[in-house]
Amino acid sequence: MLPPNDEDAVVPPSALPTFDPAIVKKLGPDGVRALEVAASMCSAVVATKGGKLRVGCQSCPPFRRETGPKGAVEVLPDNADFYPLEAVHFGSFTKAGADEVAAVFAGCEPYAGNYGGTLLASRDKAKSPVWVARSYRSGFHPDTCKPYRLPDGHSALLCTWTTGKQTSSDLLDLYDFTAGDEQDVEKGWVRVFETSSDTFSSCINGVLPGASVVAGNIDAFRLVPQAGALDKVEVDVTFGAAKPAFQAGCKKLLAELEKPDSKGFDLRKVIQRQKLKLTLLWDGKALVLDEASKGRWQALQPKQPDVQ
Repeated sequence: MLPPNDEDAVVPPSALPTFDPAIVKKLGPDGVRALEVAASMCSAVVATKGGKLRVGCQSCPPFRRETGPKGAVEVLPDNADFYPLEAVHFGSFTKAGADEVAAVFAGCEPYAGNYGGTLLASRDKAKSPVWVARSYRSGFHPDTCKPYRLPDGHSALLCTWTTGKQTSSDLLDLYDFTAGDEQDVEKGWVRVFETSSDTFSSCINGVLPGASVVAGNIDAFRLVPQAGALDKVEVDVTFGAAKPAFQAGCKKLLAELEKPDSKGFDLRKVIQRQKLKLTLLWDGKALVLDEASKGRWQALQPKQPDVQ
C-alpha cells in the first residue's frame, strides 16, 4: 500500500469523467464497470483489439501521480499498445461489507511474474463512485475467478490458471487478500485442485519404462449455494492416462512442428479421456474434494514407476 503522505501518490479524482455514449454502448455494462475502475486510478484508455473494444491503462500498476487519472478516457488507434484490464472482480476481500474490486492487469510483468498482476481497490459508494488503489499483487494473474465467501464474511478469489510449457498444469487456487500482501504475494495462495498434461514433454523427451502419459484439463467451475453452509464448488475436468501407445501421434506432431506455417495440434486428443464433475466442500479450514469425488479422481490416477 502506498504511504498516505507519499508526494508521488495518485490523487483520486473528485468524480469520474463523462464517458462517450458510443463507447458506453460498445462496452456494455461489464465493460463500463471496468472503465470506471481504470478511470479512477490511471490514465485510462480504450482501443479495439481483435475486433473488440478493450479497456486498459497507459502504464502498469502500482500507479503514481504522473500515471494517475487524467480526467478523460483516451481512444487509441486499433491494436495500439497499452496494458489491458482483463477482469474486474467485485467483493469484500479484506473484511465483511467492504466495497472492493480486484482488477487483473496483463502485460505488466515478465514470464517469471506470470505476465501480470492484480490491483486491489476500494471505495465508499455512498460518498463517491471513485475507486482508490490499496495494494498491487505482482504475479497474481489468474485466468478466471469468482469471489468465494469465507466463514467470517470476507471473500477470497477462487481462480483457475494454466502454467508450464512442455508440461502444463491446470490449477484451481483460492487467493485470500488478507493472508498475502505486496511483499509476500504468494502467502495468500492456497492450492485447491490441480491436474496436468505431460503429452508434449513425453513426445519430445520420451517416456520412462512403465510410465503412463497423462492429459488433464480443468474445463470450468461453478459455485453452488447451500443452505446453512458455505458454497460448494463443482469442477468440470477432462482426464485420461495411457502407456506410450500414443507414439504415432507424436510422429504426426513432430512432422507438423517442422513445417514453416505449423500451428501444431493438441496431442491430448490422442489419449482417450473422460469428463468428470468433481465436488469440493468447505471442511472448516479449506476446500477439499468430497469423498465420492476423491475416490473417482484417485481411481483414474495411473501408478507411475519410482524415479531413483
